[in-house]
Order: sequence, then structure tokens, then C-alpha cells
Amino acid sequence: MDIEDKKGYFMSYYEGDRRLYRTVFFIINTEFYYNIFNSVVRTPEAYNKACQDAGCHNFLENFFFVKLNPYEKHLLIEEITEDQLFEDSEINIFSGVEYLSLIPIKDQPYSFIIWFNSSNTKDGRRIEFIIENNGKVERTTHFIKEKSYYLNKITLQSNDNYNITAHFIDSISGTIIESYNYQINMGNYITILENGLFTERSFR
Repeated sequence: MDIEDKKGYFMSYYEGDRRLYRTVFFIINTEFYYNIFNSVVRTPEAYNKACQDAGCHNFLENFFFVKLNPYEKHLLIEEITEDQLFEDSEINIFSGVEYLSLIPIKDQPYSFIIWFNSSNTKDGRRIEFIIENNGKVERTTHFIKEKSYYLNKITLQSNDNYNITAHFIDSISGTIIESYNYQINMGNYITILENGLFTERSFR
């Protein structure tokens, strides 16, 4: 990128006759990125509006392509797959593609989900969740697999004071790799509103 004075690197591919940019892996100059994607989008409604304004469908690969294609002369574009780019089969291609957060639920005041999702192709970890509330303790375990998710819905009551801990554990050695802790009640619920909104529907 530096040698050719480019602002980003993207992999392109075709879905039918539609050309798209892959969003799971790319490199981009942050200033260049912010100049193009200059609005804050944190809700499904705002994202749908941004897609409508851009004249594209509301899936991310199409949105990226429509927004970035006019600047393609500033980008390195390569038609290649992740498996071709990362030929070493021991590399976990999607090792950084995971997300853990508390997300408020749309149209349900003081309700939220504990959400984790991962697209890792190889993983030897599990997550042990410890959910404490006024002396009651719930423990659940989630084994991280390819394209897996964990969801746990909670609705706060007036006296609730949740202490939620997530331990990421190496399943082979049994050692804790890292831990995250969240404390939430009706008094500080407002602090998670910046995490976006979850629209509840049936999950299988």
C-alpha cells in the first residue's frame, strides 16, 4: 500500500453477477475511511437509511462496494479468497472476528441480552459465564465453534444488581486466558444504550 501510495486493500468477489468487496478482512487508512463513512450508524434503522441513501441493498458487502467503488483508483483490489490469501492451514483466518457485549433490546425498556458471536474457523476455547444477582448465581458454558453465538436475555427489575463475568478458558489446559466483567442495574442501564439495539426474533 505504501509503495503504491494506496489508501486501502480489499478482496473482491462475485455473488452471481454482482461484484462485491469482502468485509471480513481489509486494510484501510483510517482518515480515508472516516472521510467516506462519515456518519455514526448504531441502529438497524440508521443502517437501513444509510443503505437507502447510498442506493444499495442492506448487506454490508454491497454497502462497502457502493461506498468505496468510486474511490477504487485509491485502493488495491484483488480477486482472491481468504483461503488463498492465508495459505498456511494452521492460521485461524477469522481469529479476530468475535464480539462480546451487553446490548439493549429494541422497544423493551430495561431489557438486554448478553451477546457473544464468533466466526473463528479453529478454536480451542470455551466461555464460562457467571451471572450473579442478589445472591443468586447462574453458570453457563459456551463452547466456541465456527460461526457460533451465545445469547441470554435479561429484564431488569427495580432491585436487581447484576454482576456478569465471562471467563475465556483454554479447553486443553483449563487455564483462564482473559476475563470480562459487567455490572448493570436500572441505575446505570443507560450506559449500554451506545452499544446499539438488538431486535428480538426467533433464534434456532
